[in-house]
Amino acid sequence: PGIAVDLAMGLGENSTFLINCGWKVLGVDISSVAIKKATRKSPEVLAIIADLDTLLFTQNSVNLILNFYYLNRKIIPWFKNLIKPGGYVLLETLTIPMLEKKPEIPVEFLLRTGELRELFSDWNILDYREGWYKSSSSNSKSIASIFAQDRF
Repeated sequence: PGIAVDLAMGLGENSTFLINCGWKVLGVDISSVAIKKATRKSPEVLAIIADLDTLLFTQNSVNLILNFYYLNRKIIPWFKNLIKPGGYVLLETLTIPMLEKKPEIPVEFLLRTGELRELFSDWNILDYREGWYKSSSSNSKSIASIFAQDRF
């Protein structure tokens, strides 16, 4: 455990899990409604209402970056600056094949096949998966997931 940042934290389920595991968590989301619900559930989360396009972090300030179901290609390059040497990123989001089930999703919010691995090619990739997987609601979704460590 150390300091984790949960980007686009939503209702804070992942933040709550990390807090229960002993982490200190900074949660960021643009929705004040989501932040209020998340902090009601887990008052220990240091939550910030912010736009990730404009938010600035201190360099080498966190041990873990969580990024679930929010794709912003502009922020991925600054993960290297945000993470402490040897820190980790856990990222999962939808991929283009998801359009088969949900054609209304804007394509710019979906990863191309193999794109996530390419975005983290200079990291030590500890785990990677891509394809169709069952979700908690027992529906399947097309995702790419990566667990990577900074090559310090």
